[in-house]
Parts: sequence; structure tokens; C-alpha cells
Amino acid sequence: MAVPAHAKAEFDVNGFTVLRGCYPAGLMRSLRPPAMDSASAAALLADTELSKRVCFAHPVGNADASASPSSSPSSRVPNKLEQCSMLPGGFGRLWSDLACNGGLREAAESLLGGPAVILKDKYVFKQRGGPGFTPHQDLAYGWHRLARRAVTAHIAFDEAGPGNSALQVVRGCHSGGLVLGPDGPERELPGGFVASLPFEYVRLCPGDVLWFDALVPHRSDANTSDSPRAVYYVSFAAVSDLLPRLRPHPALPAEALAVRTEHAEPGGDVAKAPTGAGAGSLEAYSAYYDYYWRWTGDEGGFAADWAGTDGSLVSLAPVADADARAAMAARAWELFRAHGEPIDLVPGCKAPA
Repeated sequence: MAVPAHAKAEFDVNGFTVLRGCYPAGLMRSLRPPAMDSASAAALLADTELSKRVCFAHPVGNADASASPSSSPSSRVPNKLEQCSMLPGGFGRLWSDLACNGGLREAAESLLGGPAVILKDKYVFKQRGGPGFTPHQDLAYGWHRLARRAVTAHIAFDEAGPGNSALQVVRGCHSGGLVLGPDGPERELPGGFVASLPFEYVRLCPGDVLWFDALVPHRSDANTSDSPRAVYYVSFAAVSDLLPRLRPHPALPAEALAVRTEHAEPGGDVAKAPTGAGAGSLEAYSAYYDYYWRWTGDEGGFAADWAGTDGSLVSLAPVADADARAAMAARAWELFRAHGEPIDLVPGCKAPA
């Protein structure tokens, strides 16, 4: 996947860029996993290993409320699956056909300026009533313990816009470091900082790929429309900025980096699905999920309260002080005004007087 020079320049300035039409509509239709409903959720829950990868969202038939992880799984529609390399059927194809085909990693390396490896992946699907998520920087949620720099490919299966909870991003806030509240990392962005930022919607068509830096503040609303929105995310870390123990050995040939992932197929038999050398080394991917699953549970739901810090893990990312935060917000408004598309400004965002 080639990154044009203008897209690289836009990414460097804004922290994100959109590559249009990277995947044809026919391919996106063939790779789209089946719609998730209460019946298919129950099938996932029957496997204790797979069930913990389900992030349950809103109660079935309720477009306005979100359920806590303690609510009955049979009454909720899940909206996120993590670590698709371990999932069966169509979800596993996302990993094998998109994450591991080499094209995404090539683009990530262009944006990061050097070798990259997969850090994580997830599939998010929002039907009507699917909840939004609060403003955050990805690097604050465990990533900063493994890498200093990372980027994410947001691959659209559907049209996305303000009506169906398109991703909202902020320009130019990717070079100032982590913005932490009083409770430290693994938390959403502090409200005072969020209030100072111009969030804007990113409009996408099926097959488009939005690339964004792991320090870009982003969020989404609940989907109150009748138009579903499905996205596959693949995140890559710069090898040069990984913890030293996670860096691939430079002497290993490409074929030695290929791995085979076990998929528990319906019917009980376990099949071996090769990922191909396009996946690269998966040491960082495995280390991330070793950490991530410590903070999940609740009968297959997602433990939203990631409390505390682990002293055995190193935080690699710099932290923005008060002056840096103010400079980030001022630059974000400057870039947004220069962009000249106020129609995409998220309602409620107001420039400081």
C-alpha cells in the first residue's frame, strides 16, 4: 500500500491522513464478518478463551443505553472483538487477509519512517444504538509501556459520517506527548483539555483507510442512525521505539518471522492458518495482549476501569506539561481553521475567546 508524498506530509502535520479506495468494494464485502447478534454472541461465549475477547455494548433493542459488563450477556449486543488472530471464521480472515498481507505494514513503515511490527488489532461494529467512546490517546492505554511511537490503520467497511458515529479526531496534537489526568494512564483525556480542542468528523467510504498517530486525541458518538458502521483496526509500532526485548533480531530472514495461528473452527477441529511473512515479528503483539488481558474479564465483558500502574513495566512516552497542552490546543485550532471545513466541526466544540 503506497503512501503518496502529499499524504505523508499531511500525516506529519496533522497526525492523520486518509488513503481513499485502498480496497475494492467486492473485497470488503467478502471480508466483512457476519452481523453480530445475541445468538452469535452466545456462540462465542460458549468458548471460554474466545469469550473474553468480546466487548459487550448496549442491551438488545435499546438504542440509548449501555450495559455494564455485569449485565446478562444474552441481553446485550457486542460491539468489539480484540486479537482477531485468535478468532474463528470471518473474524480470522480479517487478520490473515488484511493485517498480514504486507501492504498495511509497508504503509505503516512509510508513515513511521522505518521498520514496524503489528502491536494490536480489533474489529468494531456499531449497529443502531452502538455506544461511542470517550476522548483518549491510544498510547495512554498500555501502548506506552511497550513503544514510544505507533500508528493505526482504520479500515472502513461502511460509509462513515456524523450521522453514524464517524471517528472524530484533532489535528496537530500528536507531537506533544501524553496528556494525563490526576489518575495517570489507562484513562480517558482530562475534561478540561478536551473542552479546549476542535474535534472534527472523518468522512469515509468502504475501502478507505484512515491512518492516525497513537497520540492523536479521538472519540466517537453513539450510533443513533439506522446505518451500521464496521471498522477493522490494525496498529503498528516503530521497531526503533520498542522496548529492546521486543525488537526483532536483525539477522532473522523474512520467512523466519512468519507465524501460524490456531483458529478454533465451528465443529471443534482446530485448523492451522498461516499468516505469511507480511505479519512480521509478533513479539510486540503477544506482549501487548499479555498485558491487555490482565485488565479484562467479567464473564467476557470489558473491564472498563483499568486501575493503577504496573511498576515492572516501563512507560516510554513523554508526558505533556501544562504549557505543552496549551500549545497543542492552540495549534489544533490553527490547523483546523486553515483546513477550512467548519461543516465537520463536532457540535459543542468552541474556540477559546
